[in-house]
Amino acid sequence: MASVDTHESMSDNLVASKQASKQASKQASKQASRNYNLDLLKIIACIAVVGLHTLQKDLSVINSTLYYCCGFAVPVFFMCSGYMLLNRNQVTVSYVIRKITSILRVVLLWSFLIYVAEIGWDILKGQFGILSLLDFPIIALKSLLQKGRLWQFWYLGALMILYALLPLLFKLKDKLKFIWIICLCIGFALQIVSYIYGQPIQKYFIQTFRVWTWIQYFILGGMLAEYKTIHKKVTACQHGVILIAVTALVVIYQNFMGRFALHNLYAEYFYDDILTLVWVIILFTFMMRLELKDGAVNLIKQFAPITMGVYIVHPLVLRVANSAFLIDAVVASLIFFVGILIISAVMCLVMKHVPVVRRMIEI
Repeated sequence: MASVDTHESMSDNLVASKQASKQASKQASKQASRNYNLDLLKIIACIAVVGLHTLQKDLSVINSTLYYCCGFAVPVFFMCSGYMLLNRNQVTVSYVIRKITSILRVVLLWSFLIYVAEIGWDILKGQFGILSLLDFPIIALKSLLQKGRLWQFWYLGALMILYALLPLLFKLKDKLKFIWIICLCIGFALQIVSYIYGQPIQKYFIQTFRVWTWIQYFILGGMLAEYKTIHKKVTACQHGVILIAVTALVVIYQNFMGRFALHNLYAEYFYDDILTLVWVIILFTFMMRLELKDGAVNLIKQFAPITMGVYIVHPLVLRVANSAFLIDAVVASLIFFVGILIISAVMCLVMKHVPVVRRMIEI
């Protein structure tokens, strides 16, 4: 009997060992195929998004310069998604449903948290029964429409639209360049009309539904994955110099056009501008050609998983900070930006290690 038990034990250990080895091999393969340049790009875009929401663009020349330097963030996020999704071997309906469900999970979890917090706040103020059960789905819906306390979820709403369109885009894969040109022309036409009209036409469309812009950058990201020839035509040093020069031009141009043509300083109203398109292409291709050292890769591994979390959390941190501090000086505003970024990142690093809570910052 002892011999049989020993044999079964050895057999069980062997099976467990094979499963562990298979899992480790799968994980290693996933790590090997991961694009850390793309992860770095998402980290930089995440930092830039925080900059867009915290830097007071009209406070000083330094602030407005830094603010417009961050204007690439949202287009780059959509480009990163297109780079990954449009270059998959296939996209099934079940995959799309799974991703949209994952986004909805995050939206509903945060909406419920806000709902409970507002009930708690009403109770503390001695006001009972103000919120009803209907307020919970309303909070969620408003967030996807860029309204309420979770206004940043407009991006998740736009992302759901792109996921829903993904099977169609795959079927029309040989016509993607044509679709991209159509979206580019729509955006460019709206931008020209905005300059003539004296205010941004895009402001009449909630960001969630500026589909022509997001499809344009989404497809652009997918197309850039196919083009590797820039490495042969331009050295990394030349590429960097061009990026710096174009960035300086973008800052001057958007500052001027925002003040005197659009009479609106928000960076979002330049996403359809041709110069912004050229800028993000140069930035994207520059970042993708960098040769990353092991130390940089290790840092990227730590922070890449929390980029979505920082995007979700930082407006909530910002709301609390704005109620506590009045920022009216350049140095204070820069410290404020860094502070919001660090607090948001630390919160997400902690949340990442709590199994249930991490689902609130992962898609």
